[in-house]
Amino acid sequence: MTIKRVVPFMLLLVALLAATACYRTSFSSPHGYNLVRPDRTELNSSSLAEISGIAFHGRSFDTFYAINDEHGKLFYFTRSNPKPVSAKFGRSGDYEDVTITKEKVVVLKSDGELFVFPFSLAHQTEVDSAVTKVAQLPKSEYEGLYADSTGRLYVLCKHCEADNPNKAITVYTLVPDSAATYRLDKTISIDVNMIKKLSDEKRMRFNPSCLAQHPITKEWYIISSVNKLLVITDPDFNVKEAYALKPNLFRQPEGLAFDARGNMYITNEGKEDEVADLMMFPYKP
Repeated sequence: MTIKRVVPFMLLLVALLAATACYRTSFSSPHGYNLVRPDRTELNSSSLAEISGIAFHGRSFDTFYAINDEHGKLFYFTRSNPKPVSAKFGRSGDYEDVTITKEKVVVLKSDGELFVFPFSLAHQTEVDSAVTKVAQLPKSEYEGLYADSTGRLYVLCKHCEADNPNKAITVYTLVPDSAATYRLDKTISIDVNMIKKLSDEKRMRFNPSCLAQHPITKEWYIISSVNKLLVITDPDFNVKEAYALKPNLFRQPEGLAFDARGNMYITNEGKEDEVADLMMFPYKP
């Protein structure tokens, strides 16, 4: 190879190495977890290809209850037998998350409508006739749903008209109003500027996907699939930490849940060439 050819080649090589250095090669984890070494279970069923939310019932942590983006069905399965069984609760639609509280199943639709039915019917084939629809939230786009031990619901905005995703994201809380209905209680604002500061992403538009409260620390864990980010706040939603997520592991994380020991479970939606999966991250404080 002549000198004339070597010089451009070396310049190209240096440029490629510099560009490669700009990509993140190491990923840190919150205390007690290793986010790069999950115990992974493939969810091969087409019913779970677009899994968008998971939940447990009470202190039973063997069975996962889940929904997908398209069908009005509650699915349930175990890690040892991930082939799901379902109960139909509604028409096809854009369902985003599910929680189980006070012996009630609550499902969140992307427009903020809630579908509520008794957990005692969750293992039946159809529960349509027992469903109560609750429309208390402003019409916007929602992604995350969680119920605390008191039965209070926390609903996470993805794109809400009142929000500027460059500055803040809103969490709406609802409290039980009767056996199957809820009323809007208050709103909580999450500071996106603090997330930008902690993640070193100055131009971020934060688009959250799911949330859950840690059963031991009571901190809130919020995942953004779009931003490939895990945000941790204190019990009052003040932002404390932010962690970049490894893209080849967290391909499209949409579901999040904890068991009583603090073990964390995250689900990825599937893609054309990749199946959906359930990742378990043991808690080792």
